[in-house]
Amino acid sequence: MYESIRRFSGRDQDGDISLNDLVELDHGFDGSATGHDSESQITVADLAGIAVQDLIIAEVEYQNRLSN
Repeated sequence: MYESIRRFSGRDQDGDISLNDLVELDHGFDGSATGHDSESQITVADLAGIAVQDLIIAEVEYQNRLSN
């Protein structure tokens, strides 16, 4: 994931992002990590390789559409 963030943001060139700055997304949801401290902070998500979750979300949405 770190390589994806470096390519996406380019911020690593100036040493602005270190591995210590990265937090797994689920840690923000379970309370083991804090969210943004300021509006200048960004969220970058690398969701590659999570096709199973995409399929489940699509199935839930499809079923919701059928029932409405």
